[in-house]
Formats: sequence, structure tokens, C-alpha cells
Amino acid sequence: MQLTRVGAAFCVALCACAQTAYPAPPPRALPSTVARAPATPDDGDRARIAELEKTCRTHLAGATAEASLGALDRVHEVLGASCEIATVGRDPLHWLLRCRSDALFGSGRYVINSGEEACPELANSRTTPLQCLGAVLQTLLSREQGSALEELGIAVIGHVDMQPLRASSDAHLCTSLLNELGYTPSVPWAAVPDDASDEERAYANDQLAFCRAASVTQALQNGMARAGKLAKSASADGTQRVDIAVLGVGASWLGSRPSGQCPSTGQRYQAEHACVDARRVDLLLRFTPRLQATSSHCALPGDDPANALTCLERCYDEAAIDDRSAQREQSTPLFSAGAAADTALPAGFYLQQLGRAQDRHLALARVCQTLGIDRAHCPVR
Repeated sequence: MQLTRVGAAFCVALCACAQTAYPAPPPRALPSTVARAPATPDDGDRARIAELEKTCRTHLAGATAEASLGALDRVHEVLGASCEIATVGRDPLHWLLRCRSDALFGSGRYVINSGEEACPELANSRTTPLQCLGAVLQTLLSREQGSALEELGIAVIGHVDMQPLRASSDAHLCTSLLNELGYTPSVPWAAVPDDASDEERAYANDQLAFCRAASVTQALQNGMARAGKLAKSASADGTQRVDIAVLGVGASWLGSRPSGQCPSTGQRYQAEHACVDARRVDLLLRFTPRLQATSSHCALPGDDPANALTCLERCYDEAAIDDRSAQREQSTPLFSAGAAADTALPAGFYLQQLGRAQDRHLALARVCQTLGIDRAHCPVR
């Protein structure tokens, strides 16, 4: 009975609270509406976007890649098994040819002893493979045949192993080649004395590497000149569009082998000094293509900044699978504008740049990197 009275009293109190009015806040005036100037639309840097898309849509002239790959097959035919041929960085316009010394030169010699065969690029006249290679390269550059290639950079690199020339040897004295190249060593080269030290013999060995590179260069130039005459090309249209560097790098490639071994024999070269893999001449060939801009394939209206970005993204997606992308093909130049810096060459290196290349800069660090010569043996930038 008592609980009933308490519950009733609680109900009366709750109902009383429920019926009490909640006090409203005092009224306040709304802020007056102020007219604001419309915000300037941000279209992004449409000029920059358009420039990027134009660059992206710049491709090699239609026949360039096909002509380059066709020429690569032809070079395989000319050089046969004497040289290994590969593209550099999957770039069809940048080739690396590794030519075995024993396929070109007698032991300790620099005069090319290759046989002669008919060369179609020279009206089937009989000539050495390297001269025929020069003719093939000149044919690629011939404007009369509608070449899509603008110019050619060539670096001819001679190597030797660590086996020094014998005492009293004059095998490294290529005086006529030095004169033809216009190269004057800072210290005159001389025959190895009968009582020569190992260091003197090693220096003569490095000089032999340069002489072999010079001999290969002479053969290439001979073939290019003959092909230019047959094609009735003016020299300004041919040889002046070619940069040539003749480079002897001594035994730096062999010294860069991380295992300290000759790759083919597995023997440590520090003990044996001899390594056939290191007796070779490498050729780096880098074509500069003539570029052409293709019309835009993007159908979206260009006035909309969002559409402009979409078009640029689509172009990048297309370029990723397009082997003719100019950005991809331009990745590995051998020469650049401007004279080479006046810096000392690494020990055992000899360099001569010919023709137009005398006023251009050879990317020596890139050459060493491509050939697998480490910075300890090629400390240049």
C-alpha cells in the first residue's frame, strides 16, 4: 500500500515536468548577404599540359625503327660470327658490337687480317667486313634514299688483357694511323726496350689497344667514303653528319670483373694475365633519328582542363607500349653539344675525336657504364 502511494507521487512529479515549457533562445538577426566576386576558374597550366602532350606524341619517322632493325640484320650478315651484336637498353637505334681480337688481328698486332668478300653496298666489290660495315652505315644515312636518320655517333673502343707486350716489341707503334687520325701522344711512343720493366711493357700494351681501335676506325671510314661516292652523296651530307671517337681503354674492362676472373676460363687474371675475352674491339653505334610530330589521337575537347589531363595520360599509356616513342629512343646519346671538359683521362686511356666530334663532348662515363667498366677504372662523370 505504501509503495503504491510512492509511485503515484513520482508520476505526478514527472507529468508536471513534462508539461513545463522549454525556454527558447532570444531571437537574433541573420547576417546580411554580401555580394562576392566570382572566383577565377583554375584551369591548371593548360599550356604546359599541351606542351607535354605534344612531346609525348612526337615519334620517330615511320620507317626509322624498321630501317634500323633491317640494318641490324644486314650487319649480322656482314660480320658473321666474328662479332656479337646487341642493342643497348632495348633501344633499336643504339647498338653494341663486340668483335673478337683473334677474328681481326694476329697475336700482338693491330693490322686487320680479315679476308675480303663481295659487298652489295659497294657494287659487289670485294672488301673486308669492316669496310662493308662502313658502307652499310653510310647507306642508312643517305638522304637520297629518304633516310629517317639524322646523324650517327660512333665510338670505337680497343681493349687488351693484362699480358704485357714482350720486350723489344714494336707491335704497338701504329705511326701511320696516328698521323692519319691527327693524334699526337703527349709522350712519344717508342719500341719496348730490351730491358723494359713490367710497367713499361704494360703501357705499350695499352697503346696497342688504341692502335687496334684506330685500325677498325680507318676501315669504317674507308667503307663510308666509298659508299658515299657510289651514292653520289656530298661529303657535307654524309661524313659531316657522323661523330667518331677512337678510344683505347687498355685492360680496364678486365680489371673491372668483380670476380677477379676471366669470364670464359674462370682463371684469375691477376695470376695468368691472359684473357681472350678482353682482347677485342667494341663498337658503339648511336643513331639520332629525324623526328616527326603525329596528329593528336585524343578525341576529347581540349578546352576542358580535365580532358587535357586525360588526353596526356592516354598518350603516356600509348607511349609505354609504343616502341617508336621519341622519349625512349633518345635515352642514350654518345655525344652532346659543347667541347669536352679539359680533364685528364684515366690511366691507360687514349682518346681522339674526329671531324665534327672534335667540337662535341663524348659521354665517356656512359661509354664505360655501357661496356661494364667500373668507376674505379673509369673515374669520370
